[in-house]
Amino acid sequence: TSDFSRTFEIDDEITISTAIATSELTEGESTTITAVIDEVRSVNTTVNFNISGTADGSDIASSLELPNNGISTLFGVSGFNDNNISEMILHKNTVYFSVHRSGVFKINEDNTYTSLIDYKNGNPAVRSFTFDAEDNLYVIEEHTVYKYSVSSNYKNKLAVTAENNYGSELNQLRDASSIIVDANGNLIIADTGNHRIVKWEQGGTEGTLLFGDLNGGYASGSAGLSSPEDIVFDGTYYYVLDQNNRRRIVVLDSEFNYVSSTINFNNSTAPEQYFIRSMFIKNNKMYVPLGMKDWNTSFGEKQGEIAVFNTYTENTPMVLEDLIDFKYLSETNEQIIPANQRGYFIIDNNGNFFLQGNANKIYFKQNAPQIIIPAGSLSSSVEVQIVDDLSFEGPEQLILDP
Repeated sequence: TSDFSRTFEIDDEITISTAIATSELTEGESTTITAVIDEVRSVNTTVNFNISGTADGSDIASSLELPNNGISTLFGVSGFNDNNISEMILHKNTVYFSVHRSGVFKINEDNTYTSLIDYKNGNPAVRSFTFDAEDNLYVIEEHTVYKYSVSSNYKNKLAVTAENNYGSELNQLRDASSIIVDANGNLIIADTGNHRIVKWEQGGTEGTLLFGDLNGGYASGSAGLSSPEDIVFDGTYYYVLDQNNRRRIVVLDSEFNYVSSTINFNNSTAPEQYFIRSMFIKNNKMYVPLGMKDWNTSFGEKQGEIAVFNTYTENTPMVLEDLIDFKYLSETNEQIIPANQRGYFIIDNNGNFFLQGNANKIYFKQNAPQIIIPAGSLSSSVEVQIVDDLSFEGPEQLILDP
């Protein structure tokens, strides 16, 4: 953005000024951002930038002199099934994740993590979780949704759906794997084993069928679902990741009427081609991590990338717009981040990337521009290049806010 120059003060009364060489760029071009302090310091001064506008972090490539392209491992545990990461969400610009048998965790600003729930009497299977607008936490444990109140520092636990009630009736859930809270505080649940989407009101005794089969049967096309694994909402439309129908994305309107299912990740000759677990929506774009499951394959001749789609509108169907490459090579030319089982991907409001991969690890990529003024120096710069989108050729605005 052209209104870029900024001057501000930090705690030790050092003034930092920033400037950009060129404010309008075309794809493939680059510009230089410079930060200047008003007096020499004995320690490094780091200037981070927030990213906003119609473009996002996938549209720039900062020439950061960071090891491994700025990628680091934030979380990783040994073992397999019981230690798998089962959910990862962005709530009020903070990233949270759950581990199957260990609870729900918060990633702090310094990229450390802390536990929100202390399971003292056994570790239930955490399948998914979400927050409401007041920061109360809702967790699917086994086949029950529990509410942990923020006022109790997430210590008080209340069952919202029927406890230990596994089955196909509307007062039961079966292997539910995704949950969101609507504007009225109702729980919208992907009831995976019952092949349907249901709504539970606070204090209700049973769910209300929104889409799918009343008796828990699977279907295809516009008639229903087959093991829905994730549900997200963009403010107008709901999107359901339909696992066993060739891992398609089903679009539903605000009343949960079927609209479209144009995106199919697998074909009939390779029904288990992709290990796809989730969708993430930001700035009218949907991001889907393309994990590989046990063998090598491709989507548009790409492997293990993050597929970027436009969100659905009445006049614009969903199409593939871009593929984000998220991997790096070590000094021995070995791929560090495996392409298999990439389940969750998030872009925070600073433009940084969080990727869950290899079943039980979370990787962080410093994607937003960052300027480090070395100790003893007054200024430093970073070069930012605009990346060529695959299909989108219109103008986009990228706002960098120091």
